[in-house]
Amino acid sequence: MKLNPEFEVGEVVEIQAGPAGCALPYGLGVGFQVRLVAVEAHHRIVEREGREWRVCVSNLQPRQLRRLPGVAVPAAGRCRR
Repeated sequence: MKLNPEFEVGEVVEIQAGPAGCALPYGLGVGFQVRLVAVEAHHRIVEREGREWRVCVSNLQPRQLRRLPGVAVPAAGRCRR
């Protein structure tokens, strides 16, 4: 996985602690999932619950899909059409 992949506007990404030492804006924490709304030179504008923040590119990573406890995930190849 690339360290700073390019994301498209509208994509959901996850906040991480950046290796470059960029501080997270107040109100955003590591692991929060946000939607990318605009692109700037070294920052991205993200939105969560109607609020927008300006975040350093190194603080973004692809969204991690998480399993919900007690929810079974069907095995590949078992779905009938």
